[in-house]
Amino acid sequence: EPFDEHEEWHEKCRHYFILTASRGLLMEQALLPAAPVSSAPVISWSPTVLPVRPVPVSLEGLGMASARLGPEQVMLTGGSSKGGRLAETRALLRGQEGWRAVVEPFVDLGVRLHHTVTRVPGGGVVIYGGRSSPLNPIRDVFRVTFNPCGVSPAADPQSQAAETTHVESMICSGDPPPPRWRHTASVVSLRGQDFLFVFGGKNQSEPALGDGHFLNLGQQIWTEVCVRARVCVRARVCVCVCV
Repeated sequence: EPFDEHEEWHEKCRHYFILTASRGLLMEQALLPAAPVSSAPVISWSPTVLPVRPVPVSLEGLGMASARLGPEQVMLTGGSSKGGRLAETRALLRGQEGWRAVVEPFVDLGVRLHHTVTRVPGGGVVIYGGRSSPLNPIRDVFRVTFNPCGVSPAADPQSQAAETTHVESMICSGDPPPPRWRHTASVVSLRGQDFLFVFGGKNQSEPALGDGHFLNLGQQIWTEVCVRARVCVRARVCVCVCV
């Protein structure tokens, strides 16, 4: 399977290795030239230790996306780990005993990396973009909603998670954006309507995209926007937009 420049290192190392050869003793020659003497003043740092206590939740992954569902509830989707690419959707819940991870058994979004999960007004999140492999971008748009009562820590994780989750595939019309990953998505409210603004990213044919699109969340219609500003909006990848 092909890899691109953003594929994880541990996946690449399973398929490739580097062989080098040399003559003589390596220590006889300097590998790097001596650093020049700088006239800049020496800066001394005084680091401060922050009172942060890590909480283990037995989760790891690269290329996953997350969003806050509600008080003490976080949703995690997609990504890849040492065992390969992940298709599970998990919820991080905080109870009296701390944080714990719960697998959502009825949320099947498939393998998805470098996508966005955006919380929308009215509850729930919208999942857009990403890819399952460098040659397979994902075009589907999903809306995942949750029961306002939340997940009870004392209840059975599997059954309670199934009762509070609903997945809907959004059938959108209009001018949809080209498929992409490593983009940004944010919610914008205008004249009583809510829009999902998607900008930037990359795909299998473009190393960096510079177009912007609005998705009307109520009517489910895509609209491409032409940005006219004094500052040129360049094509970007791994960009972040906050409102």
